[in-house]
Order: sequence, then C-alpha cells, then structure tokens
Amino acid sequence: MIIRTLFFVKNNKVMSKTRLVLVLGLLALMACNSEEHKVRQAAQGYLDATANYDVQGAVPYATKQTRENTLPFMEKLIALTDTAYIASNTPATVVIDSVQMLDDTSYVFYTKTTPIKVLSHKICVVKEDGQWLVDVIVRADAPFKPVIDTMTVAQ
Repeated sequence: MIIRTLFFVKNNKVMSKTRLVLVLGLLALMACNSEEHKVRQAAQGYLDATANYDVQGAVPYATKQTRENTLPFMEKLIALTDTAYIASNTPATVVIDSVQMLDDTSYVFYTKTTPIKVLSHKICVVKEDGQWLVDVIVRADAPFKPVIDTMTVAQ
C-alpha cells in the first residue's frame, strides 16, 4: 500500500517530496555501503596477507607511508623469526567483525585465528588519493611494544 502510494500518486507535492527524500536516502545508504565495502576489501586484503607472513601481498592495500616504513620493518622481523614458529602459526584466517566509518578514516575490528592463537584487534583504513588503504605506522624511535586487545589460546 505504501509503495503503491509513493509511486502512483501524481500531482501531490508532499508525496513528491517524500519520494525524493526516500530516493536520496537510498542513494546515500548505497554509497555508504559501497564505501564500507571498499574499506572491508582493503582491510581484508592487507590482513590476509600480513597474517600469513606475505608482506608483498599487502602492498596493494597499504598507504604510501605504510609501504615505505611499516612493510619493510615487517619483512625484517619476519626474517628474524624462526621458520618453525611461522609454520606453526599458519595458515591464519581473518574475519572482519565490524567497521566504524568516519569520513576519510575508518576503523576495522577483526579477529585473526591461527593454529596456536586467536587475536582480536583493530586496524585503521584511510582514503588516500581516492582509494581506501590500510594505514599502519611503526615509529622507529618508539620502543617496540605490541598492542593486543584480547588474546586467547586456540584449543
């Protein structure tokens, strides 16, 4: 009944405004969902790659600063990591739990599961040159201190 009223009533200015508001609202919702989808794609690509020690696989999803600073740092850490540990910690799966959209910056909350642990954390995704890319900054002058929101051992 409502749909019929919205689309078949003619010469009614109030209904025309209502239709316009509904159409614009639906378009805005679709645009938001489209942007959120792009954020999810960038985060998923980056996280899937890094969770499985594939630094080069993360490059297309990373900001320029992350590509130039964080990913080379990750490669150095991986080179120092015992290969038996890497083998026991893969394959890893990442599930995106939620996305918090804030203009040109978004936060993606995710859960990473490996054969030896489960980790929940968040990552920042920003819009850079019109693309949503992961922004992870490692400061060389800061002491190394991993940040973990929650961690449980997989059983």
